[in-house]
Amino acid sequence: MRSHIKDSRVHVPSIEIHAAHACNLKCQSCSHYSYATPGMMQFTDIFKQHLHAWSQKIDPRYIKILGGEPFLNKDIFNILSSVKDTFKQSKIQLSTNALLIKNVKDIGKLNEHNVTLIISQHSDEVDYMQQLRYNLDILDAHDIKYHILDSYKTWRHSHKIEDGIITPFQDNDNRKSWEVCPSKYCKQLYEGKIYKCPQTTYINLVNKPVSPLFQPMKDYIALEHSSSLEDILNFFNKEEEHICYLCPKSIQYFKKTI
Repeated sequence: MRSHIKDSRVHVPSIEIHAAHACNLKCQSCSHYSYATPGMMQFTDIFKQHLHAWSQKIDPRYIKILGGEPFLNKDIFNILSSVKDTFKQSKIQLSTNALLIKNVKDIGKLNEHNVTLIISQHSDEVDYMQQLRYNLDILDAHDIKYHILDSYKTWRHSHKIEDGIITPFQDNDNRKSWEVCPSKYCKQLYEGKIYKCPQTTYINLVNKPVSPLFQPMKDYIALEHSSSLEDILNFFNKEEEHICYLCPKSIQYFKKTI
């Protein structure tokens, strides 16, 4: 997981990019807050300029397109094309719950971009599995590569909801919270800056009541592409930070239904 400098760029394990902030599911444990965050990532010339600027500084092994639910974004194939053309050596993964596959026109285009789908299975209930199987059959018919993660077996809380207010655990142990954090290697590229994790990136987009205890996370200063290679390297290799204390220091597993 360690990053290093080679050929005037910082080689990093991965970068994640939201194609959509919103989601067709409303999982209130979501570390991306997609149950309370509307909207799409806009595919614009500015987005492409940000990609290009970062391609001069970093070389990710993987670029992960996710959300929310990426297939809610009508520009998803343009996004994938731009990422592939800019980061030619990176492997592209698209994370999805796969339930909208049946609505995607020209799903076979995924093969043109050499994309691997990472499918998050959200339940093992009969009705859900029937829906998922229908969509997987579509992928199989187009020979699209995918891997299924049994996410429903390891659902965990990254925050609490108390009296309708999104609230941090505030466990006050940066190191332990970082050690158990499932997002500790999930650097986010958002609006031209790179953030430590989904929680620091998307908390400012939430459209539901948020506890003022989240203010340190709201004030997080993200990494600029104008930063030096040394600063970028240090950012990617840094472990716990001052805002980690807001997250749980022990794993908060739970079982949910769709």
